[in-house]
Amino acid sequence: MTNYFPPGDWFKQSGEAALSAMREPALWRDTSIEGYSRRSRLLVVPSFQAPYAIRIDQPLGDLPEAHFVETDGMGGYDPGRVASRERGFLEGEIIAALQDHIREARLGERLVEPEPGKDDFGNPSPDAYQSVWLDGAKVIFEDRTVEGYALVSRSDGDLDAALKVLAQVFLSARGAAQR
Repeated sequence: MTNYFPPGDWFKQSGEAALSAMREPALWRDTSIEGYSRRSRLLVVPSFQAPYAIRIDQPLGDLPEAHFVETDGMGGYDPGRVASRERGFLEGEIIAALQDHIREARLGERLVEPEPGKDDFGNPSPDAYQSVWLDGAKVIFEDRTVEGYALVSRSDGDLDAALKVLAQVFLSARGAAQR
């Protein structure tokens, strides 16, 4: 099985199973950026519904593309098989919005996973992540550029405003590419 995330991340199992079922590329490896200026992905793995991913590739010297893939699985319990795959080209304004919101969300500065008593950026915070996550969706953001790789994983209930907006930009990119 392909290693889709750097070693040591506990959430790897359901995310890697979903990405493997989707036949998606691993973005964290240095070789994944060859031929691209940026590759970004939103992966959503619900507990009992079909996982999906939206990947935005910005090839060098070519039009940016949005890739959407969804399985027929049951989220973290069964990744399933590819049920739907879509691909389309994107306009510059969507790419500009994506880059702006990745910058505003500060993906590269956030903790990969929440830690008790700390905010998203590792600062002490007495009321950070006090909730108990029983079910919902695991939401994983990845951003790969020549400068490096950023990975942020949260439950859907722990998304702050910047991450919610970034997720909406990914969903907008999928809609724009369908036109």
